[in-house]
Amino acid sequence: VLTLLFLGLLSLTLFAIWEHHAPSPLLPPSIFQNSTFTMSIICVGLGYMSFITNQFWISMYMQDIQVLAPLHIAVRLMPQAIIGVVWSYLGQAVVSCVSGRVLMGIGGLGYLGGAVLMLFVKPQTSYWKVLFPSLCVTVIGADFQFIVSNVGSPHLASFIPSPISYLFFFTPCYPAVQSCLQRFPDLRSETDIRLVLYTSSHLPPTQSSLGAGILQTSLRLSISLGLAMTSAIYGA
Repeated sequence: VLTLLFLGLLSLTLFAIWEHHAPSPLLPPSIFQNSTFTMSIICVGLGYMSFITNQFWISMYMQDIQVLAPLHIAVRLMPQAIIGVVWSYLGQAVVSCVSGRVLMGIGGLGYLGGAVLMLFVKPQTSYWKVLFPSLCVTVIGADFQFIVSNVGSPHLASFIPSPISYLFFFTPCYPAVQSCLQRFPDLRSETDIRLVLYTSSHLPPTQSSLGAGILQTSLRLSISLGLAMTSAIYGA
């Protein structure tokens, strides 16, 4: 694991050096000169590193320590998905009237609170006293920070209905969704909210799709790094 982790970090470093000197880079370094965009990517990446890593080790704890059946593990993890939908809609409702910095801070505290609760997990720990609240609190970070990183200022947005907007948070296909809504106006409803990709509103038009790709890639890389580092620590 350590060898592959080192090779991965080395590859990323070499890629960054190559892109910095390439005449036509796939990932222009200038895109990171937008400090707000860069900090958003870093916060979401580090948060997802904690979020997914905790999910993995919680399931391993239930499997190896508590010796639970796979179905029982799935049932115990299900509240996180259900509560996650609730937090997602709540964040979606308040993002237009609450500062993005505040929501990012709340998300960070959610990650921190869930991680702190995990410190008290023992072989005979009660699910309802520690694991259940940890699952419910941690997902606040995932929902709030991901929404802020994708949603821009309301005055720049077009209308997108709430049910579709929830799915919209998990895809960079903003132009396709907009085109669909223009062709089928019946999809709109009275509960419409104003949304726009953060990367579309804070980056030049020629780099908006690139910014969305960077966000998705940073999430995948952070998950891989988090699992690799914690696995190395566990196996040490």
